[in-house]
Amino acid sequence: MNTILMTSIEVEELQNMIDKAVEKSIISTGILKPKNEIDKLNLLTKKEAIELLKISRPSFDKYCKANRIKSILLGGRVLFDMKDLQSFINSYKTK
Repeated sequence: MNTILMTSIEVEELQNMIDKAVEKSIISTGILKPKNEIDKLNLLTKKEAIELLKISRPSFDKYCKANRIKSILLGGRVLFDMKDLQSFINSYKTK
């Protein structure tokens, strides 16, 4: 017999639980690499790249659209290589 447990949780907590369950399921199929394996490649998420560059999301999107910042599509995720971000930074250094 299945037991149903009802409790109140925050929407954000429920979303995190769902996200983790979906990610675990996708990783088990081999489509997506675990985050720690991606970290070894020095790849950042969009949010991490924006935080690193200390620019706004619209500015980041503008640079991506203009191909000033290159992205990598890996396992359905859009990631950014640290080397490409460093090149972007270097292109703005004054001489």
